[in-house]
Amino acid sequence: MALLMRIISAAPFGVNLALVFFGSVVLLVVLALAIIFGGGAPLSFLKSHEDWSHFESVKAFWKQKPKCIGHVKFVIVIGALLFVALFSAVFGAAWVAGSMALVARLWRYTGDSWWRAVVVLLPPLILAGALITVLFVLGLLGRTFKNERREWMARLTAWMGFYSLGWVVFSGFSLFGHTIAERLLVSVPAGVPALLTWLGGSIGGLLAGKNSKSRGATADKAPSKFSALEALAIVGPYVFIAGLALVIAWFADELLAKALLAGPWEVFFTFVLPLVICVLFAWRVDVNEFSLHAFYRNRLARCYLGASNLNRQPNPFTGFDEDDTDIAVGDLLPADEDKPGDRGKKDGDIKKGYDGPFPIFCAALNLTFGEDLAWQERKAASFVFTPLYSGYDVGWTAARGDSNLRFNGYVETSSYAYPPEGVHISTAVAISGAALSPNSGYHTNPATAFLLTIFNARLGWWLRNPRTLTEDGKTLEIRGDDAVRKDGKLELMMQMDKHPQPSPHFSLFALIHELLGQANDTSNYVYLTDGGHFDNMGLYELVRRRCRYIVICDAEEDGDLQFGGIGMAIRKCRIDFGAEITLDVRPLAHIGDTQFGSSHCVTGSIRYPEDPDDPDVLGTVVYIKSSLTGDEPSDIVNYKKEHPSFPHDATANQWFTESQFESYRRLGHHVSYSVFEPAGPYRLPCGTFDGRSKYFSNLRHIWCAPTPEMDRYASAHTTRYEALLMQVRTDKNLPGFFDLLFVPGDGSWKHDRNNEQVDYAVRFSLELFEFMWIIFTELNLVLPEKRSHPSARGWCLMFAEWSKIDVVREAWLRYRLTFSQRFRNFVESPAIGLPQVKPDSAPQETKTGGT
Repeated sequence: MALLMRIISAAPFGVNLALVFFGSVVLLVVLALAIIFGGGAPLSFLKSHEDWSHFESVKAFWKQKPKCIGHVKFVIVIGALLFVALFSAVFGAAWVAGSMALVARLWRYTGDSWWRAVVVLLPPLILAGALITVLFVLGLLGRTFKNERREWMARLTAWMGFYSLGWVVFSGFSLFGHTIAERLLVSVPAGVPALLTWLGGSIGGLLAGKNSKSRGATADKAPSKFSALEALAIVGPYVFIAGLALVIAWFADELLAKALLAGPWEVFFTFVLPLVICVLFAWRVDVNEFSLHAFYRNRLARCYLGASNLNRQPNPFTGFDEDDTDIAVGDLLPADEDKPGDRGKKDGDIKKGYDGPFPIFCAALNLTFGEDLAWQERKAASFVFTPLYSGYDVGWTAARGDSNLRFNGYVETSSYAYPPEGVHISTAVAISGAALSPNSGYHTNPATAFLLTIFNARLGWWLRNPRTLTEDGKTLEIRGDDAVRKDGKLELMMQMDKHPQPSPHFSLFALIHELLGQANDTSNYVYLTDGGHFDNMGLYELVRRRCRYIVICDAEEDGDLQFGGIGMAIRKCRIDFGAEITLDVRPLAHIGDTQFGSSHCVTGSIRYPEDPDDPDVLGTVVYIKSSLTGDEPSDIVNYKKEHPSFPHDATANQWFTESQFESYRRLGHHVSYSVFEPAGPYRLPCGTFDGRSKYFSNLRHIWCAPTPEMDRYASAHTTRYEALLMQVRTDKNLPGFFDLLFVPGDGSWKHDRNNEQVDYAVRFSLELFEFMWIIFTELNLVLPEKRSHPSARGWCLMFAEWSKIDVVREAWLRYRLTFSQRFRNFVESPAIGLPQVKPDSAPQETKTGGT
């Protein structure tokens, strides 16, 4: 209370300040110990070590006999935890005492308003002391504190900050509103406009994602010109960096000047103390845990995994259940009843019996610099988590690098990073969706990376480089000279680090890499972010596995329908795998000035380099686009009119309303039913190869977009074809000829026909050749990709039936030289089957006549 007195002597002030400090230390130590031991930090320490992870309690571990070196380590850990509590409490108490001293000195500057400043500032400042203690404890505990407890404490500190901010805002405006307004009207310093310009440019750079490229267009069609908002998104980060550098320089200069006046010890501590604090926190604070990743991951788990947890018992305060995240990626394998203890089992019993599709969680391994110059645009590689293996494919340039790195970038998932179960689904999904990250694949920009790191807008995840591990997840043997090995230190070091830490030991270097937008795949740890930073369609890894039937659901933000995601994926698949994917997306384009297309989906083909040149072996790609065609339910049409950016909202929009969520859900149901139902009017057994082949063949024939040539000439071809059929059907000189055009058989027509009828049929066959030539020329069937189109395949199959007829084959030998060489190559190919003539033989008139 003495501190609140306006007139106070120096001696009582110092004594009271010391009493406040030591009293705060005691109270905050109790708080820190409650967090550490109440939160189960000792047990979490045991669980984080494979040799002790089977103990379910500290008591059970301590009763283990005989005592071993592990018990000595545990005692040391308990001592370290006590030190953490005291260390954190000292910093919190120092903040409280400093706040008291600051408020006590405000009377010199605030005059009669001193009590107002005390009322506004002192309560949140004292509460901030407890908040600082909590943050220090959580940071210094690192991975020895369970994620569920960390989430609980994070929510508590968030509410503390919320109430503190509310107190300052409401009481400050109430007590100082008049004074602030009066002073602003009387005098505005010249530095205020500059400060506002800096803050405005910096915040504007962060929020410039409201344009069509980063947050979602206000209309389904985005502007094509370069806008001022886009310019702000580029300039804003640089404005912030320049302003921040000036502020830090000014602050450091002022601090050093005061230290020089105070004495040499103050100068020493001015430089050394920040360095010590930096090193300590870089050593103890886990770079992954102190980011937005855990916030994102826990909510994903609650939304999706929690919905499938029938026995869910959420914490009443946080709303989370620990069992929501208790599913590892390696558990997603079929249960094997005959082999207890295998993957998918626990303690001899079935743990997970998964019989669904084989999951592939795609992420991007950031490679913003390296030896592979061809990847300067990509700045990332594809990294996957599957139930069997996790990792990435090592490029040839990376394989030439450090001899202490493996050429194989894959590790068994069950033993990767977090043995014995490995990475959990919630972590893999959160990594796969970590779009907001300083390093973001081909989106990486150094200035933006700096800005995002400073504000801790980091969703990415640092993991041990699988190239530094053996296939079973242990430390890779370090190659060295025999003299070094005989020393014994190398073997001891490897034994101690047999299961290396999943995240960096010293987080400062990782943060610097994020700050500068630099990452590679040759260090001990790699930086993983959203799979969309490499391939936003998920197509790349399916092509790597030579899948024959691929369904792509494209819901990325693409209001102006540039198809950037699918275009980039197709390009990378051709470059890396030699797979040629043919996909015509024209039916998905907007019709005229409307915001509706003619189809929700198109189908295409995929040919792998090892496939023969045969249309029958082509794979099928079904590409579904988040789009509207005008036949959607009325509530979706209404939502579209009220929200023009639908259905192309940006990923940054994470706060869906009920109507927005339902509109997307119902649109997805409508699109899926519209696409897949027509291909299966009767139930096809898709569990068999033949059933799948038939079903996807139906899909391809229904949704394959007609080529531009087909759109242009379809009407003319139909008219000519109908006239040709009418002539064959009504011509009395061609009895039975019509049936042979369509009914499969041996093609024998000349039997029991007289010479005049045969000669007439041979001459009539020339009209069939002319029709075939028109189709060939106008549909541009000289190109293989044109011939593989389902409609063109239909023409070719019909022409193949015509080519079996004996008089047609005889007519071809007579008239073939009247057609171009490329047309002769087409109809004489195995696909059509007209007879060929050897180059050294001259064409001869074929005698006709009956038999």
